[in-house]
Amino acid sequence: MIADQFITTGHLSRVKGTVFQTFATIQKKHRHSELKVGVTSDSHRRFKEHNRKEGWKAMYLVYRTTSIDYARQLEDDLIVSFWSKVQNLRRGGAGYFPYDAQHFWVYILVS
Repeated sequence: MIADQFITTGHLSRVKGTVFQTFATIQKKHRHSELKVGVTSDSHRRFKEHNRKEGWKAMYLVYRTTSIDYARQLEDDLIVSFWSKVQNLRRGGAGYFPYDAQHFWVYILVS
């Protein structure tokens, strides 16, 4: 399941607090589940990969931007701020994306 009811857009400095509140809301709703943060330019493909390889049950899209830099920064900020609550093995901000990607989504996976 890909959920998009929490998508926020806009300049990172203006929406970061909202995305952090969204993380807390998702965490509270799924308090007995594991969470993981990521960035993608193709949410459907990425969710299928996560689901098939690792068994994640849901993907919440929380931020959409045309800036890969904003997406990577927010991913890293979420991972660092919620390190004890996420299953990420390393900080965010890396990863390959197609040069022609139009949008990037920061997402939260739920087990």
